[in-house]
Amino acid sequence: MTHVVRVEFAGPARTQYCAAAGATPAVGDVVVVETEWGVGIGEVSAVLPSAVSDQLKVPVWTIIRKATPTDLSRRATMLQRERDARRFCRERILARGLPMKLTEVRIGLDSSKAMFFFTADGRVDFRELVKDLVQHLHTRVELRQIGVRDEAKVLGSAGACGREFLRIGGAGCLGALGAKAAFARVPAADGRIVTVLGPIVPSAMGSTLSHEHVLVDFAGADKVSRDRYSIDDAYEVALPHLRRAKDRGCRGFVECTPAYLGRDPRLLERLARATGLHILTNTGYYGAANDRYVPRHAYEESASRLAERWTREWLDGIEGTGIRPGFIKTGVDAAPLSVIDRKLVPVSSISRHRWVALP
Repeated sequence: MTHVVRVEFAGPARTQYCAAAGATPAVGDVVVVETEWGVGIGEVSAVLPSAVSDQLKVPVWTIIRKATPTDLSRRATMLQRERDARRFCRERILARGLPMKLTEVRIGLDSSKAMFFFTADGRVDFRELVKDLVQHLHTRVELRQIGVRDEAKVLGSAGACGREFLRIGGAGCLGALGAKAAFARVPAADGRIVTVLGPIVPSAMGSTLSHEHVLVDFAGADKVSRDRYSIDDAYEVALPHLRRAKDRGCRGFVECTPAYLGRDPRLLERLARATGLHILTNTGYYGAANDRYVPRHAYEESASRLAERWTREWLDGIEGTGIRPGFIKTGVDAAPLSVIDRKLVPVSSISRHRWVALP
């Protein structure tokens, strides 16, 4: 019997589904798989039930083997090579004045191929850039232009989940439900967890989906708006998936979409009341994806002022709704950090300490 698993790769979040003939890998296993950039290596994040895997409408790749110590050593070398290639490519893009934004670099475990993903407003003549990269890497190079929606899949949107939201998000959710290790068990502790319906004791969370997205808007911080979608439509689409998760034993649901990426506490409150799930929302800004989703005021205000904004949401609720965030969500790109990313990291720390200090 062939089983389908979800495999996640290191670096900018990318997920793919892979078929495993014979013994099924366990969640947490590191496996060597076929990918579009050659032989890749990633970690199994979920084993999908057969009813879900049969409905997948995305490519299913092949697992070659469980990673060996040699594979793990080669992975460390590969990741360093990807970082070097990313830096070199950005330098050459700038030097040649190309109107494009590099979003991801992937190099095969056997170094037979390197893929560079980028976004641009129009067509870009990157032939000379390809020559630069081939000369630098001494391997086959492919550049692929992607759209905003594809960029979200590559970069993981609001976190490293890498899902195609709403279209196959339900399948991914049920895949996580199919494996006990995919649950985040909330340990018993003093204090309460703040959900969109109010505080609860930690033990009430039970089996929890720990990084989920109900709705995400990838338009960018300067364009995101609730006028771009219908909350009623979003509710009707998401509700059956969340009810199914609840029926499978899920009790907690950590919704990680941050502000300026489509966070909507009103929608989450409706879903929590309809399903009985303990849903958490968040405060914070997402600095990954080349800072596309960081609002303008974050560049202008001090770290202390931004921390005050986030703390105020915890005290008074989000956007006048009275719904309080249960955690801080942020993210940054790989080093070297941008100026705004270097600000967001201490903002998170300052905000956390202020929360702890509050009566």
